[in-house]
Amino acid sequence: MSGVTSPDLATVEALCRFRLALADQGYAVELRDASPGLRELLLLCGLDGVLPLVYQRQPEEREQPCGVEEEIEPGDPAL
Repeated sequence: MSGVTSPDLATVEALCRFRLALADQGYAVELRDASPGLRELLLLCGLDGVLPLVYQRQPEEREQPCGVEEEIEPGDPAL
């Protein structure tokens, strides 16, 4: 959704129609990387629950899976 830079009510309507069409087929919609303008418009329309926003973290913010961290001791041989 990051490509939607100037959202308006027509954008919101199209997203709602898209969501309804997919819901009829058993799919759910999550909006990723929505622009600040689109996020604000969905919140103002009260549609943030109908079209849920998913916030992705930047790669440098991701944690190691299962708390695994790699530590290297000085003098350890390279593998």
